[in-house]
Amino acid sequence: DIQMQVDITDNNYENWRLMNFWMQNRSFPSPQAALQDFIKRPESWIRQPFRRTLLDEREMANPYIPNARTFNVNEQGMLKEDVPTDGGVFPGNVINKHVRYRNWSFDVSVLRDSGLRFFNITYKSRLMIAEAGLEDTVTMYVSDTPFMQRMLSLESMYGVGAMWSELSPGIDCPVDAVYLSVPMVPQPYTGPKTILRGICLYESHAQNYEGASRRFFTFSNPDSVVHGAPGYTTAEREPSLYVVGITALFNYQYSFVNIFSPAGIVSMYVLPTGYVHVEKVSTQQLPDERFGLISKVWGLQFMLHTHNYLFYLDLDVLDERNVAEEVEISGVGERSAEEDRDLKDSGFGISMNRRTLQYELDQEEFRGGDKVGEDVKTLPRLRRYRICKGKAIDKHCLEVINTAALPSMFSEETTRSYAWVRKGIWISRYHEHERSGSSIYNGVDLTDPVVDFTKFTSNNESMIDEDLVVWANVGFCHIPSNEDFPHTSTHYSTFSVVVKPFNFFDATP
Repeated sequence: DIQMQVDITDNNYENWRLMNFWMQNRSFPSPQAALQDFIKRPESWIRQPFRRTLLDEREMANPYIPNARTFNVNEQGMLKEDVPTDGGVFPGNVINKHVRYRNWSFDVSVLRDSGLRFFNITYKSRLMIAEAGLEDTVTMYVSDTPFMQRMLSLESMYGVGAMWSELSPGIDCPVDAVYLSVPMVPQPYTGPKTILRGICLYESHAQNYEGASRRFFTFSNPDSVVHGAPGYTTAEREPSLYVVGITALFNYQYSFVNIFSPAGIVSMYVLPTGYVHVEKVSTQQLPDERFGLISKVWGLQFMLHTHNYLFYLDLDVLDERNVAEEVEISGVGERSAEEDRDLKDSGFGISMNRRTLQYELDQEEFRGGDKVGEDVKTLPRLRRYRICKGKAIDKHCLEVINTAALPSMFSEETTRSYAWVRKGIWISRYHEHERSGSSIYNGVDLTDPVVDFTKFTSNNESMIDEDLVVWANVGFCHIPSNEDFPHTSTHYSTFSVVVKPFNFFDATP
């Protein structure tokens, strides 16, 4: 249905150019010209509706599954979907993927390459995040064979959104949650389709995430205590909004749970599960668990591997003119007698230092929270990063917390195509051509990638009063066990990036 002729004779891909564009056997100078023709003369185009991914028979077989909501096309040819709320588990409203829930407002979509994406997140009408979501994910394996030493899965090659899955009411989300359809063109040769339940929204008090509580505590007379121990407390529970989606990438499934709490906090969780990768063990092979678990029961070696997820956070604290701040909490460590005489120690051995990052390379290179080669035992430290409005001490800030930072244990030579795994947090200037930290071609050329992530910061641009982007690398190392075969549980594998207001409000919002 769509054909393009592209001149790729130049060695520099930035000089490639579109020569001809055909759609429905008609020639146009550009895709924009085809779109304009569709808007002006829609009757001359052949409609190709998005096919449904759920059959009517399946829906009719289960009376507890709510019917998919209908949608149509607006004047610009874009999907229009009005979601009436019926007082279920979502006391908000959704119009054309624009969500309003209590103090929160944002737009949500599923991108073909990277999956679930949020735009223009505001809390109490204050702009917090211009754009946020997963950018890429990579799985790296290890073994003693040359093939397995180069074995990896860079999901940008396949498209996290292209492999988006239907949500199961009552399993992935509550039955009475609001389900949004997702239009998708996963591959040009397969054509368009509609994932009827691609996103769900619901309100929850789940305590293992962000269900906020306001507690009131008073000391009381033990003789008059009726409930619990002296000082019994009362509390008011406040619900959070959950936005959930799932992608199935071959043997892995990633569930994305995004939580908007009443305290103005946004938490982006990823819950991975899947079928663990195994290698056949020969009878002559000596037991060697350096690269995983050798199961005598199954005669298989369960391969050791790491998962890393890159999140994109375009934070706009009230507007686009912000600064980046690094906060370091450090221990006293071991000092010489001369240093002890010059340093007044409170006795607790902990201090805080805040500094504004003037340039992109001011953020020190470190692994696991400490600089390379530094003795962690003598200088314990904790780093946090904030994007702030203003230069004074009393700044309005959003703090980014990486709950599972796993800088890569692989060499720089190995990680050229996904250099973002080398640190837990990166901060760079926003540029239109740097909105994606990876490419569908990065998994093809591992030594000379189309998108070199290190170039986002290597030019060392100023970060004072600029539009800034935070890239968070969340990861974990999967050490397999017998319980992972054949299916790995998600119960222990919960990782997140948290965006938390810091002096953003005058008091608890």
